[in-house]
Amino acid sequence: MGILETLLNEIESNDVDQQVREICDKIFDEEKEKGNIKHFNNLPSGPNIFLALEVPGRTKEEVAFLALEREMSQRYIIVLWTNARKKGLDNMKRSKATEIRENEAGKIVKEYVKIFKFMKGE
Repeated sequence: MGILETLLNEIESNDVDQQVREICDKIFDEEKEKGNIKHFNNLPSGPNIFLALEVPGRTKEEVAFLALEREMSQRYIIVLWTNARKKGLDNMKRSKATEIRENEAGKIVKEYVKIFKFMKGE
């Protein structure tokens, strides 16, 4: 059984949004513990951003995060947030968004992980 399936079995809620949030919280805690998030000041946040993890930017100066965001109940998008530090920008901005066309918590998170790994070069 995979790690994602194990996490899903530990969650008591049947609500897809709650399942996704709990999985994302555990993933974020693990990544934070490993020291993989270096720019906490730029971390996108909000009530509908379930997970934001740092990915390499297009340039050495760029800070980038890949976020899993809820658009509405059980509808999610993956968003690339960027900040070109050399230009002196303090705010992160959305660079690209991709719709997730899945309706199960495990499949939603798998789509995010697939793009995250691609952006990390794995």
